[in-house]
Amino acid sequence: MTITMREVYQTITDALTGIDGLAPDRVFHGNVPDALPTFNNGQIMPYVVIWARVPVPTDDMAISGVQLRDGKAFPFQTTCVATDPLNQLMPMTDDVAAALTGLQIGSGNVYHESSLQSSQFLGGGEILPDPDLPDRYIAPMRWYLETQ
Repeated sequence: MTITMREVYQTITDALTGIDGLAPDRVFHGNVPDALPTFNNGQIMPYVVIWARVPVPTDDMAISGVQLRDGKAFPFQTTCVATDPLNQLMPMTDDVAAALTGLQIGSGNVYHESSLQSSQFLGGGEILPDPDLPDRYIAPMRWYLETQ
């Protein structure tokens, strides 16, 4: 039986909201609302954005030479965002990696897209400037799930 896109991304969301201190109102899918949860001092609370991509058939072939219809590849990205790179962003990035690495979804496991250079997903001190909000540091990480 083929797993659906909704099931995959719901499982990913559940794994992320299971991280201590990361409430469901701080895990977003493909967009970030204008109003973000803040601490009492007005600082934005750390959050994660899941960037979903449409699944594609895998290259797996049956012995008969027919492409397997149930096999799907689900590439996706998470972007961790925080205003404090050392005390918020890095620990959250570690927590997200721990929650997703090896996560079983259907007949597959999530793994980190290791074909990229590590400097590409650590954010390199990139910031999202916003005149009304504190700077936000980002750490994108690419992931891959293949099911059968």
